[in-house]
Amino acid sequence: MRKPYRLRAIADRFWEKVDKRGTNECWEWNAALQGGGYGQFRVGGKYGHMRVAHRVAWELTHGDVPDGLLVLHRCDNKKCCNAESHLFLGTHEDNMRDMVEKDRPARGTRNGAAKLTDHLVVKLRHERANGAAIRKLARDYRLSRATIK
Repeated sequence: MRKPYRLRAIADRFWEKVDKRGTNECWEWNAALQGGGYGQFRVGGKYGHMRVAHRVAWELTHGDVPDGLLVLHRCDNKKCCNAESHLFLGTHEDNMRDMVEKDRPARGTRNGAAKLTDHLVVKLRHERANGAAIRKLARDYRLSRATIK
């Protein structure tokens, strides 16, 4: 029979929420997710704090993460917790470089704050090339002149 929540070891509670597969495969987190799609796990009992699952996986497997370093994904799967072959330590700069090399920056419609679709951008550029005024386009499409520019 399972022990009550507060009496169970963190490792037991954590790993039961991970779909462990082959050594080189993603081990997906199958519990709560943060808004950004990363797994989250409560540490410290009922009133404890939430931690990202892949960082907890690293700590359970390899120990503490040194100050200034992050736990990064080789596989780009936000739910992956395979600390043996898919996670690695790196700086914020390493993470940004990895994002650019893999063409993952949130540009264009991938940016959650984007006001324009790719189709609308093409349409606006066509209208501007045919002499439409920025002020008129801004009014017609309910956008700021800065956005049109």
